Amino acid sequence: MNPADDLYTAVHLKELHLVLQRYPITIQVDERPLINFQRYLKFMDRVNEVVHYRPPNLEQHRQLGYLDYLESQLRNLRISSTSEEGLIARSNFLETREKSQIRTRKVQLKALGFRTG
Repeated sequence: MNPADDLYTAVHLKELHLVLQRYPITIQVDERPLINFQRYLKFMDRVNEVVHYRPPNLEQHRQLGYLDYLESQLRNLRISSTSEEGLIARSNFLETREKSQIRTRKVQLKALGFRTG
């Protein structure tokens, strides 16, 4: 396994760990603790997404220094909980806007030359 594969694996393991942190192991229903199956369903959804991705082979760029630069930048990358919350808020905003555009067919109408504003 090359260093890029290690980095790739570490990033996805962190994502999987975040899914487990977001959902508690048990939930209370009628004052009874029950297994939170949503936790494991979300986890497996994420696992299934991850297994389809393979890291690009950047070894051809190692001599130029690009790969070292990229690896050092990724090693120093820190995502705080506030930045993650900001990304989630932006994602929710964009999702709402996109759903609205799909529902009103705004993109298609604009492509056909109609005014949509």
